[in-house]
Amino acid sequence: MQPDLPPADKTMMSGQGIHQKAQLRGFSPRPDYRPDIDGLRAIAVIAVLLSHLKAAHFGGGYIGVDIFFVISGYVIYGDYLRRVTTGPFAPMAFLWRRLRRLAPQLFLMLGAVLLVSALVLLPSDFQRLPARVLATALGLSNWLFAYQSDYFAPSSEWNVLLHSWTLSVEFQFYLAFPLLVLMLAKRGQSALPTGLAAIALGSLIYCLWPRAEGGAVYFDTLARAWEFLVGCLVQHLRVSTAGRRAATLISVFALAALGASISLFQRDGNYPDWRVLVPTLATAALIHFLPRSGIRHLFEARPAVITGRMSYSIYIWHWPLIVFAIYIWPGALENLGATLALTVIIIAVSWVAWRYVEEPLRRPATLAEPLFRRQFLVSLLALFAVAGAAWTLDGWPQRFDRKVANIEAYAADVNVRRDQCHRSSFEQLPLDQSCTYGAAGAPTIAIWSDSHGVELIAALAPWLAAHNKSAVQFSFSSCPPVAVTSANNDCERFNAAAFARLLSDRRITKVVLAGALDNPNYRHNTVWQRQFLLAAKALLAHGKQLVLVYPVPNQSFSVPRAMANAVRLSIPYEDARIQRIDYLNRTRAVFAVYASLGNKNVTRVYPDRIFCRTGVCEVAQRNKPLYFDDNHLSLFGAKQLAAAVTLGMDR
Repeated sequence: MQPDLPPADKTMMSGQGIHQKAQLRGFSPRPDYRPDIDGLRAIAVIAVLLSHLKAAHFGGGYIGVDIFFVISGYVIYGDYLRRVTTGPFAPMAFLWRRLRRLAPQLFLMLGAVLLVSALVLLPSDFQRLPARVLATALGLSNWLFAYQSDYFAPSSEWNVLLHSWTLSVEFQFYLAFPLLVLMLAKRGQSALPTGLAAIALGSLIYCLWPRAEGGAVYFDTLARAWEFLVGCLVQHLRVSTAGRRAATLISVFALAALGASISLFQRDGNYPDWRVLVPTLATAALIHFLPRSGIRHLFEARPAVITGRMSYSIYIWHWPLIVFAIYIWPGALENLGATLALTVIIIAVSWVAWRYVEEPLRRPATLAEPLFRRQFLVSLLALFAVAGAAWTLDGWPQRFDRKVANIEAYAADVNVRRDQCHRSSFEQLPLDQSCTYGAAGAPTIAIWSDSHGVELIAALAPWLAAHNKSAVQFSFSSCPPVAVTSANNDCERFNAAAFARLLSDRRITKVVLAGALDNPNYRHNTVWQRQFLLAAKALLAHGKQLVLVYPVPNQSFSVPRAMANAVRLSIPYEDARIQRIDYLNRTRAVFAVYASLGNKNVTRVYPDRIFCRTGVCEVAQRNKPLYFDDNHLSLFGAKQLAAAVTLGMDR
């Protein structure tokens, strides 16, 4: 994301440091600028851009970030090694150089996002923005997003600053970098490559260590540090003595590995796993072998170099523009003309910002260092003031007509006990402390589900209380009910515990089974089919009555957001609704699994018979959204389903 650093100043800036004059082992000074590196940056930013534009065969374009991290480590470490051959390394001067490189465009983008968001974002989304702006400005957004959501979760598509996580990771690495190299340099010149390699290995092990949930690791600086360090270590490789043919062959193979990663890797929450080794090592190989390679001219072609020089600007601006576009028009990326127009806008905005902000301000001659530092602090304080003011507005619903705000408020039409009673980790809520609904007393009914059962049990609560019944909620995010043969992650541990409790508790006579099964993960998934049937048949064998809630139809857009935008902008969303026949076709395997259980002690609840009576699956009734996002029923929607569920409980 960043062009190479400018040539080292002949007069070093003052500061504390350790003088490492020295012939650092394995390092021979390289030119300050390599155009082929910019060509490599071009590949990275194009991959990211086309991935976010949902171009075919670019599902793995997120590996562009891995390419950027390796290049960044290579460049900043090379700058360090050049500078310590002529004078002491000044950590504060290093940090200010990096801020001068990153901050102007970043702050400009944050200001623009705040302004446009005030015009575009609906209250629930605008409410989340100030914290994200502040976290981004402080270089902490990766940790905020790790807490809030998986990078690949559908909800992340509406986070206008999601892409800033990479800048936060870079900034945190830059904070650690001076301490790291100075600490290692104290131990002697040979400690640098050895120490960096040891730290990189530790970071890699941490990155690849098996986890219950991989989503948060995607944003984790410690899990990403090894990629920067791989770039650093390339500087310690001796100048390649490989012949032109060998260097070309290795470069072609590495380039093919990048292409395969971009084309074949899927968007899933397990990344970074072993796959991250492919783009990282391929990038390191290209950096090392391209100077002697026969394909170097491809990377040094003028279009590639210019794109690489603009890569930081393109990266900074592309994601907010995409989010704003699809926010107003959910189907924009499914329309070729709109996608091409959006691409042109992204390139145009990026070029203007690069030409008139990034390029001038990176030169001290344009803006003297003391003046830059003052302007940096003033800009930071201004962002804090504006974001803080926006925070106090609580989403600023007064911007819109009351009808718009009322519709959009259904994004929060959820079980009021959702945070208290629903699990996203095994330790969050012990099973014996699970929430109950309805009358007092031991529960005789259980809802075993993923997040799709949370609003349903709340919708059932009035009926339960009226009929003197009690129900217990066993729910875990992204974890539909199955029997498990091992408990290697939090979902499996939860399901094993819930399954055992249901089998052993004789007071529980009815079990409601629900899940987000209108999902590719369960189409032709023989493992899920087998494990679900094991659980269901075992429950039946233990005398339980089952209520099978068939899949709720997934929509292709966030329903409250689309409905509110349709009202305020007079744009259609009806054409985006799914057809019942399409829903039935894609869930055929789930229906077959449920049907195989027979009818004895089994009640079936068909959401499509309630929401898709006309052949098109409804998203609203009486102008009230049936969903609070694109796949979860709102509490209002769950109430429409509850009557069918109670038939199975009243037997």
